[in-house]
Amino acid sequence: DLVVLVLGLTPKQEGEEGEDKGNPGGDRAAIELPAAQRALFTDIAALGTPLVVVLTGGSAQALSLIHI
Repeated sequence: DLVVLVLGLTPKQEGEEGEDKGNPGGDRAAIELPAAQRALFTDIAALGTPLVVVLTGGSAQALSLIHI
C-alpha cells in the first residue's frame, strides 16, 4: 500500500497572467505551498504509509516540508 498525494498550484493561485484579482501584480508573496496543503502533507506523512508526492505548477515552489 502507498499514498499518492497530488499537491501544487492552479494557474489562478500562481497569478502569472493576472488571473488572481486580489494580486494584480501577478507575483506571489510567498513560494510555499498553500497552508491547507502543507497541513494535509503533514497529516498524511504522519500515518507512516509510503508516500509519493506529485507536484503540479508552473513556477518555483518551496518544499522544505517534504524530505526525500
